[in-house]
Amino acid sequence: MASDTIGVGTRFKQPPLTPASAAHKVIVLGAGASAADGAPLQAGLFRKYAEFLRGQENAPVHDSRETELRTLFWLLWGVDIDRADLEREHFPTFEEVLGLLELANLRGEFFKGFGGLHQEATRGQEMRAHLLYLIAVVLDQSLRQNSEHHAALVRRLRDLDWMNNTNFVSINYDLLIDNALRQEMGTEPDYTVSFRSQPGAITGDKPLCRPKLLKIHGSLNWLYCPTCNALDCYPGEKIVAEIAYDPVRITCEICTEPRVSIIVPPTFFKVMSNFYLQQVWKSAEEILRKAQHIIFCGYSFPDADLHFKYLLKRAEINRQGDPPEVFVVNEHSGKDAYQRRAEQDRFLRFYSNKGLIRWTNLSFEDFAANPKRYAEPISWQ
Repeated sequence: MASDTIGVGTRFKQPPLTPASAAHKVIVLGAGASAADGAPLQAGLFRKYAEFLRGQENAPVHDSRETELRTLFWLLWGVDIDRADLEREHFPTFEEVLGLLELANLRGEFFKGFGGLHQEATRGQEMRAHLLYLIAVVLDQSLRQNSEHHAALVRRLRDLDWMNNTNFVSINYDLLIDNALRQEMGTEPDYTVSFRSQPGAITGDKPLCRPKLLKIHGSLNWLYCPTCNALDCYPGEKIVAEIAYDPVRITCEICTEPRVSIIVPPTFFKVMSNFYLQQVWKSAEEILRKAQHIIFCGYSFPDADLHFKYLLKRAEINRQGDPPEVFVVNEHSGKDAYQRRAEQDRFLRFYSNKGLIRWTNLSFEDFAANPKRYAEPISWQ
């Protein structure tokens, strides 16, 4: 198709493309990118968790938390995760469950049967913590294999000599891109925050470069101590999942008080008050403001990500110089015409320079195998 065709039935004149080899790039990794390497999508998290419970004699979380989660599913949603024909259950989405819990906490209310268990915490707050650990456990169980496509992407970017002008923003909590950068670049990613024990090179050799990785919703290898006001990083280790198996590891080694995860769930009611997470968001805005190419991988611009949209809009409007070119890499099997139109409409509604949105027919796997293809006119829809 002609390179000035965009969307379905709508045409915009696209200005000349900045050469990909010279452009400062930000690769945004959404849930679809992680799904390519085995992570369940948000809509399937609860069903996957129920399948794990079904397949193990001992639950992957300790008994009290498992009992609470079973109660939550049954009392609020009428879902029995022990039923024989589990595929017939209608599980709520993660956004629905977390959204209701967080709204109840904001209002100081809750539902019958879920009142306060302790003076310092409502049952809703405890359920929220249980659900965050559920995320960690499901991702840990699902991602025991190597990150094939993420590793391929980093390897190809390195071989193209693009890593010096490429940064990453991840919507995901998993360690797929983290471990790929460790494996292929010989260094820990630059999260742009100060950890109590700062991770760096993992070999004796000086790494070629240390790419920035901005995990704006937190990470499974971070723990925060509210008493010390310090952030700990566990390179390559899903420490939040380890707490679910071994609660003793939550204790801070310095002050012996409990630490907490930094995981921001996918709801409209995101809590972004943590000092370290605010630093990550500030750094993300800075690199997006300077980017010439923003490549969205496995990300469909969902309505619940209003905070991220705010960040993107600030980066778009407050930048100096030309606006960024936006590339969408989000093809996958089973995607129909209605989904494509809806996704394209969300991007077109958001960005003011419609002609700078470049649609591709690439999946994340395609992009990882050959990153140069994102900028080839033949791949535009």
